[in-house]
Amino acid sequence: MLLANESSWNATGCRSGEEAFQLLNERSFDLMITDLRMPRMDGLEVIREIRKRYESLPVILITSHGNEDTALIALQQGAANYIPKRWLVSRLQESGETVLCADSHDRQREGTTSHVKSQVIEMELPSDRVILPGVVVWLQDLATTHGLVESGDAVRLGVALEEALLNAIIHGNLEVSSELREGDGLLFEEFIELSCT
Repeated sequence: MLLANESSWNATGCRSGEEAFQLLNERSFDLMITDLRMPRMDGLEVIREIRKRYESLPVILITSHGNEDTALIALQQGAANYIPKRWLVSRLQESGETVLCADSHDRQREGTTSHVKSQVIEMELPSDRVILPGVVVWLQDLATTHGLVESGDAVRLGVALEEALLNAIIHGNLEVSSELREGDGLLFEEFIELSCT
């Protein structure tokens, strides 16, 4: 419902994992978002089944408070990202866009090969979130081109890189506390803007 209200998204809801797989048999989708706790087939089972049947389909897992360990298992089993329910309203669309962007670049890179024997990269980045998507795509390209990750794992690498770089900028360089993200997140964004000026 959150995504269906956004004009840029064409979202379809399902009541169960089984219903979702019926839909996937009938038509293709760019992204799947699943809750962890569902009747009959839970979110981890959905992710495992997606990896078997639709390897290139990215999955975002929604977790309730206290399920961080389970979210880590989900990432290890192939989820592209996870979102705690308390941040669902403020982060769902952003997370979906990040995963879709990373997945789009991943598909464009399929079949790339390289014969580079070694390479050293040193970067010095400004505290500017705007440049991060380009940096992440570039690093994804390097990792897949040189065979450091399989193409199916490049989306998860992209999400992890973007999250790590965002954390480094926001919490490291700018020293903005994540506690400011509680509520509507406006105070969090204001502190980031003030720190950048």
